[in-house]
Amino acid sequence: MAPTLALIFALIAGVAQVISILGWLKIGPDKIFNRAWWKVREVTVTKGKLAIISVLGLLSLGLSAYGLFLINSERPVPKMMQWGVGNKHCNVVVDTTAIKQWANDYYLVLACGVVDPTVDILEEKRIMLSGPFNIYGSPQAISAASNPDFDKFMESFGSGIPLSFWQRVFLIPRERDVSEVHKLSDVPRIKGKLF
Repeated sequence: MAPTLALIFALIAGVAQVISILGWLKIGPDKIFNRAWWKVREVTVTKGKLAIISVLGLLSLGLSAYGLFLINSERPVPKMMQWGVGNKHCNVVVDTTAIKQWANDYYLVLACGVVDPTVDILEEKRIMLSGPFNIYGSPQAISAASNPDFDKFMESFGSGIPLSFWQRVFLIPRERDVSEVHKLSDVPRIKGKLF
């Protein structure tokens, strides 16, 4: 279901809620626009009114939750199944089932880097990038080899120091080249999709 239809469901639920409240308060257009009517007074709640408000409130909540579910379920994200770093390579196995619809227009690329809380991951330039991979709609093994700049960066830590690595996959249009990506914030600039 499209996000537009989910929005329509949410709007219907909101209107139902407003109608139920106005009906419960016995408010019509003649009272809403009359200033004398807007004063504090006692309100009586009957079992019927309470039942109607409860049903419409639950309907509103249900339709809103369903709309949010539909909107969020339509954001396909490839799932990382395995990951690791070794022998100057960053390796992952990613399930591309969720992004198969983009197989004809995009390549899949892997980016890896060292976790550094002082640098925004999207602006980090000390990264490893894989080449472009076709999207098969199944689990795929992808590897990104180190480069001379990344090797020099790794040597600055010395040996025996434990490091944490991050891995991200993204899509680039088939007419673009991986060499255009120097940091993850470049991906949207070249009309790619960053997950």
